[in-house]
Amino acid sequence: MWPPPAGSTITNRAAIGSSSFPTATCEQPCAALDQEAITQAPAVFVIAAVYERTSRKYGAARTPRYVHMEVGHVAQNLLLEAVGLGLRGMTIGAFEDDALQNALSLPVDQRPLYLIPVGHPR
Repeated sequence: MWPPPAGSTITNRAAIGSSSFPTATCEQPCAALDQEAITQAPAVFVIAAVYERTSRKYGAARTPRYVHMEVGHVAQNLLLEAVGLGLRGMTIGAFEDDALQNALSLPVDQRPLYLIPVGHPR
């Protein structure tokens, strides 16, 4: 849900941990430039990356390329699964990076790259 219910938990498989969303406020939709898909969707997935982790393995020069390719793969798979469930979604990259990171209480090293609102087609 967007905003997510207070205390809901998401699993961050890449970090093998979990984090809780803060109590919902206007901060999340405002950080996403108040886009209708964000404010109306019953679920919004946030894809964030830890560039430093990839950099340790592949070096600084290749990190952005690999991170962005993987984010695209994740988004594609998420959207394909949504369609398979009779849902629809879209990718959104237009948001205020720092405002969204703060609104979601993401750690400093986790940079949001994509928002994917998903819901039933109208």
